Amino acid sequence: MDSKRSLTRSIFLAVGTFFLFHLAVFSLVFVGYQMATDYLLWYLASSLGLHLALLVVLLLSRKDFYLISDGSHLSRVNSANLLTMFRITSLPSMLALLGTVRVYPVVVFLVAYTVLAFVTDYLDGYVARRFGQGTRAGQYLDSMSDYAILIAIAFAFAQFGLVTQWFFIFVLARFFIQWGLMCILFLVLKDKMEPRTSLLGKGSVFMTMIVFACYLLKLFAWFDPILPYLFILELFTAGVLIVSMIEKFIVFARDLRNATKTAKV
Repeated sequence: MDSKRSLTRSIFLAVGTFFLFHLAVFSLVFVGYQMATDYLLWYLASSLGLHLALLVVLLLSRKDFYLISDGSHLSRVNSANLLTMFRITSLPSMLALLGTVRVYPVVVFLVAYTVLAFVTDYLDGYVARRFGQGTRAGQYLDSMSDYAILIAIAFAFAQFGLVTQWFFIFVLARFFIQWGLMCILFLVLKDKMEPRTSLLGKGSVFMTMIVFACYLLKLFAWFDPILPYLFILELFTAGVLIVSMIEKFIVFARDLRNATKTAKV
């Protein structure tokens, strides 16, 4: 019971700290560039909503905060999970900055947040493997953060005309199809379903992030001569997404077949 209470306090502390950190950063940008009050109100509403939703999810998933290596339950959120949580909680700040970048010169902050999101996407996995901090909750959080950030950024980029239409549709189709397959598996396997990632799956997410990072360079005039090469990067990334999707279908069919055999036994 003490361990459970300690984990609960750790979750509250982590989510609260991230909320205050992101609020402090955006407030400095808001005051520094004398932004309209509407921007701050929108940011507060979206950030508070996301942090509260994350808090509820984490509290309901406390039983999943155990080390995959030995099954021992955590008494506090570990470093790998904190890195993933930072990436998730940075989403409102990224979208708020993206929404103001054409009105205020905040592109440096936007790029910094984007880079941090990409870096933490690598670091959380590295820390989990290097120091044996991999948890079931961390696996779910990692997948949640990857897709939530990419889909949200894709919609925001589309609104500001930064993403090409065909690539936007392609990316959304890829991730929504995967979500559909995962939902079907969850309904069939329920608590027996194990969250898994593959090198190809992580590679498809990484390449999509690289393309999105390049889209930000469109905000700089000196990027114009490089635009033709961005199309080549898009095509290559689309190829990686197709191969990754084929892999997902194969894994989906295998898991569904195994679940059917188990049910018959």
